[in-house]
Amino acid sequence: MAKCLVLGANGFIGSHLVDSLARAGHSVRAFDRFSSEPLFQENAKIDIFRGDFLNMHDLSEALKGVAYVFHFISTTTPVTAENDPLIDIETNIRMSIELFRACVEAKVKRVIFASTGGAIYGEAHDKPHAEEDIPKPVSPYAIGKLTIEHYLRYFKVKHDLDSIILRISNPYGERQPLHRNRIPRRDAGRMVRYQLGSVS
Repeated sequence: MAKCLVLGANGFIGSHLVDSLARAGHSVRAFDRFSSEPLFQENAKIDIFRGDFLNMHDLSEALKGVAYVFHFISTTTPVTAENDPLIDIETNIRMSIELFRACVEAKVKRVIFASTGGAIYGEAHDKPHAEEDIPKPVSPYAIGKLTIEHYLRYFKVKHDLDSIILRISNPYGERQPLHRNRIPRRDAGRMVRYQLGSVS
């Protein structure tokens, strides 16, 4: 079975993914800051890696020996990205590009990226969206997600890095946080560390 790295492993979606991969017999490395106890249940089978998505050394170490990378981590929410779009650019977009570079160097077979399936199509409409619909995002959060999708296509053409994009729309269920506290902060114009979670 495959060696998988899950980024955002202690988030709502990421923790369920970790459990599913482990139950399917895959070798799973769970990457997160783990500011709380692990949410996933298959603890005995999981290689827990405490790291920071904004730290390239942590990412490079976590990628060692990995075949598949599940990019299910986000440094912002739709609200925090709306309040300060530069944070999304400086963290989510920039670090995703750095991650993809590191994946190429580590000879990762495939990246699976959790995008957004609602806001990426623009303003809400009465009819459901289809995969063929043209994305027209107007929110910074969705613009960032689409930008990362485009970079994955670039890395496929430039470096033959295979990828799958999942446009997840309004997930809900067990382990979903009732209160979000991932509010980025700035200090004299420089980024400072803040809590990371999984993609919403």
